[in-house]
Amino acid sequence: MNTSHMSTLTQGHMAMGKQVAPPKDAYSQTPTQGKEDLVLPMEVTEELKKLNSVMIEKDAVIEELLKENTALRNKMSVLESSLALHKQEEPTAVPGDHVSRVSGDSSLVMLM
Repeated sequence: MNTSHMSTLTQGHMAMGKQVAPPKDAYSQTPTQGKEDLVLPMEVTEELKKLNSVMIEKDAVIEELLKENTALRNKMSVLESSLALHKQEEPTAVPGDHVSRVSGDSSLVMLM
């Protein structure tokens, strides 16, 4: 039989969804077997445990920083509101004022 004819037949069968079964001994394990049996060197296992611990710590630090950031943003909002009310009551800056706002800047400047 011609080999080019053979490959055409094989492609035709695969296109129709038919596949030739592999020899029986090729699948002595199911695809999920063997993964549980994988044995890593002790050094690799220890390194993975260390990395996992570092990742858990990192996540905890990030969570704390996010909470702190939110609290600081809330305080900043309260201070800006308070400053806006203060400026409405006293439209002109008082000499010796300890808190001032730079024109056009949304940040507070603390003078000591």
